[in-house]
Amino acid sequence: MTESKPTITRTTHVLSIERLEPGDFERLCCALLPREGFDSPQHYGAAGSEQGRDIVARRGGELWYVQCKQVKECGPKVLLDEVEKVRGLMERDPDRRPAGILFMVSCDVSATARDRVGKRCAELGLACEIWARTDLDTRVQNRPDIVARFFSGQASIETTATYTEGGAYIEGQVDTGDGDFIGRDQHIHYHVQSLPSGAPFQAPLLPAHFVPRPEVSTDLKARLLTDETAAPGALVISAVHGLGGIGKTTLVAALAHDPEVQVRFPDGVLWVTLGQQPELLARLHEWIQNLHDYDFRPTTADGAVSHLRTLLHDKACLLVIDDAWQADHLRTFLVGGPRCLVLITTRDAALARKMGARLYDLDVMTEAQALALFEARLGPLDGNREQAAALARELGYLPLALELAAAQVEGGIAWAELLDIFRKELADLAVLELDEATYRNESLRLSFLLSLERLTPEDQEAFAWLGVLPEDVRLNPTMAATLWDQPGTDTRKRLHRLRDKALLKSVGEDRYMIHDLLHDEAKLRLAERMPLADAHAALLARYRVRCRDIRRLALTGIPCPTTATSTNT
Repeated sequence: MTESKPTITRTTHVLSIERLEPGDFERLCCALLPREGFDSPQHYGAAGSEQGRDIVARRGGELWYVQCKQVKECGPKVLLDEVEKVRGLMERDPDRRPAGILFMVSCDVSATARDRVGKRCAELGLACEIWARTDLDTRVQNRPDIVARFFSGQASIETTATYTEGGAYIEGQVDTGDGDFIGRDQHIHYHVQSLPSGAPFQAPLLPAHFVPRPEVSTDLKARLLTDETAAPGALVISAVHGLGGIGKTTLVAALAHDPEVQVRFPDGVLWVTLGQQPELLARLHEWIQNLHDYDFRPTTADGAVSHLRTLLHDKACLLVIDDAWQADHLRTFLVGGPRCLVLITTRDAALARKMGARLYDLDVMTEAQALALFEARLGPLDGNREQAAALARELGYLPLALELAAAQVEGGIAWAELLDIFRKELADLAVLELDEATYRNESLRLSFLLSLERLTPEDQEAFAWLGVLPEDVRLNPTMAATLWDQPGTDTRKRLHRLRDKALLKSVGEDRYMIHDLLHDEAKLRLAERMPLADAHAALLARYRVRCRDIRRLALTGIPCPTTATSTNT
């Protein structure tokens, strides 16, 4: 039974930066810049926008161009177009060459967009900073006079956090300021800033339909709140491990927003999303500048690392390294002092162990959490609750799949239609893709592809052969040896590799399962190689050979290998 927890009531303010008129947004940016180390900002308006510079300012005596983007979505093309305007301006008049470009954006900006824009600016010899939704909100909230000037009409929200079997959600009424109220059945998410003024906070905002995962976050939060300090020369490191799309980043972001965690780390939260090909120097420079050192201009990653160690030596910061894939990339950001703590998210358990991290395995949602996520996105399920629960089971309670399915229902696809698709023998995972999906959080197959492309060609082939097995099979080394037609020692090593990459789940000693949607992906990959009927015939042929070998061993008196077991066979 879930332990009952006290009700918590807080009153806070939510800044609706996205509701400002474009002109007011630019004026807000002008007001904020002097508080963040920029001198004498000049607003150029429409004429400057044509040249990629809404605002011109100086920092440390150097010229900077500022682009203000009051938009609902901001992909790499939007920002790269502005960089090219600046390039054109520099070619026409070299004297107008800036030291860097600052983008102030009202919405979130993906890691992919940041990387591409940062790389292009580096090619042009320009520094690049992006203050997106979370960062901008934090900087503004630290300036009460700016809040009062631009958000005096913002609603005061009283929220009550109630803990349920599926986690915690917030109930209450919200006065929107114009007489309208948001009802108690809607999920309301807020950011309570408990950090001192000026402390960096780079964690992303929580999704509007966030559902807590206390089965992991409770223990991990307790770990963060302990007074445990690192041995000399070491950092305390924790790692959240799990399949792509399982909610690692969201869980860690929720912890970073937790007021008690912020009190534990009063010097701020530094966050970096690595991915497979990070721009290390650019990301390190962002950390340096978020610590309010605008004068240091590193030219190498080693120089930036050394400087960060100095800046963080006596600080109590939470350092979050999100989406880590390679040990060398991860080590670059282990720059904290003894009062800092590092929190990693990764799909690779072996990588976490290599860093000496304490590992927290994040599993799929419970049914209650899955339904709570559907309701957060779609409102009360009413007569669709049974179909929603059935779809959640077909999707294996994977948060990314649930979110994408909810988006499809919101767009007009019926619950029954989605159910039919995922009950087919060869489910079409592409149905869960958003239009023109380009990022891992917009496509299930893109998310899976990131993990699968890291495998050797031989392991990719072995993964595809998992698609010939029945659903919910419990795979043991003997069965896998037959499936892959290889010796038992090599089979165990391969099973461990796939488990560490979060492509298999350990369900007991030498027992493994594959997530339903990964099983669908394996089946799709196998079908691209051969007809599934041929794959089944090949597997049966391998079993016949193995059975003959077992009978031959039995006749000679040599002990037979353990037979395979399965929930479905």
